[in-house]
Amino acid sequence: MKIRNDAKYIYEAAISAVLPESSVIKRLDETPINGPITLLAIGKAAWKMANAAKRHYGNQIINGMVITKYGHSEGNIEGIKIYEAGHPVVDAASVFATENALRMCQAIPKEHVLLFLISGGGSALFEKPADGISLDELAALSEQLIRSGASINEINAVRKGLSDVKGGRLLNYLNCRSIFAIILSDVVGDSLTTIASGPIFPEEDTSHLAYEVINKYKISISPAIMEAFNRPSVSKVIPTISAFAGNVKSLCQAALEAAEKCGYVTHVIDTAVTSEAKGFSRFISQQAIRDKSELTEPTVWIYGGETTIVVKGNGLGGRSQAMALTSAIEIAGTSGIVMVSVGSDGTDGPTDAAGGMVDGETVSRMGGVAKAEAYLENDDAYHALAASQDLIITGPTGTNVNDLMFILVNPAD
Repeated sequence: MKIRNDAKYIYEAAISAVLPESSVIKRLDETPINGPITLLAIGKAAWKMANAAKRHYGNQIINGMVITKYGHSEGNIEGIKIYEAGHPVVDAASVFATENALRMCQAIPKEHVLLFLISGGGSALFEKPADGISLDELAALSEQLIRSGASINEINAVRKGLSDVKGGRLLNYLNCRSIFAIILSDVVGDSLTTIASGPIFPEEDTSHLAYEVINKYKISISPAIMEAFNRPSVSKVIPTISAFAGNVKSLCQAALEAAEKCGYVTHVIDTAVTSEAKGFSRFISQQAIRDKSELTEPTVWIYGGETTIVVKGNGLGGRSQAMALTSAIEIAGTSGIVMVSVGSDGTDGPTDAAGGMVDGETVSRMGGVAKAEAYLENDDAYHALAASQDLIITGPTGTNVNDLMFILVNPAD
């Protein structure tokens, strides 16, 4: 089916356009670093970002470390230690890798520049719990927040209050003369204090934000957590240059350009979507059905951002797959419509899938409306889309700039 082939081309082209190799090197060319470099890369895109920097600077990088998600390393990088750890929930490997990174940071000679490469996922991967907070307590709280439907900004507000490296606290371990940070943003609005929970970007007061989130989602906390929230903010300052290597706007722009090549009338509707996943998918799918009868040319509506999801069932999936399954139910039996929801990092939730691509026959392929709705009710979009052969599986992409959602409509079909 041509419309499905077009959809596949669009999401693959969009993700390829935001891979970090060329964008990182572009930023390094724009702001050259003179003198010796210590490199620290954290997040899902850490390996690719570090590899690009190493190719660019070679032996000028004296020491370095990568902390990325399990399965996201692509091999050795000369002179750079590589660690893999847990995501989206912090684990012992995260803490172990971070402790090694902090020892490296404390030993950085004053004449070095710290080249800090930051990408989404860094909040779970780069972690040292505050004094009195156990790893189990931290992981359990993170899991509660993720399942509650809290946004990434809300989750990171709590994480910063319980960490010894987030919310600017990494600065306490540094004695270098300056920092050059290159960032792949997975946060709507590109807030430096929120991406990877802002390890080198302090905020004046985060405790009230953390308390607001805890109260909003009715989560009980221990006295140790309360004490950690009430710590003073970071006062240390190190001269820092920050440059963005990519964000969700560039992802959506690349999707637009790919869709135009396929002959579609294109509309980027919103690059800051933070709505509840299923409700948002239902809305845009119903809108596409209504608009189909009025269109005269193949058209695509493009959205970017990071939706939220409240997990009530015991199935498997993530927000992108939940959106795809919801859309499949809405457009069931309708020809000429394809909906795609995909995480740019290639891993949606705790699965090996990046998302889903669905059409009017998807529900039929998975066994009918009643079965599809049962999958959705149990938050089991992964197995639903596997049954209809509509999962998008890219493997780890090496980038992470939020999620891409779009709907193609061909009125002639």
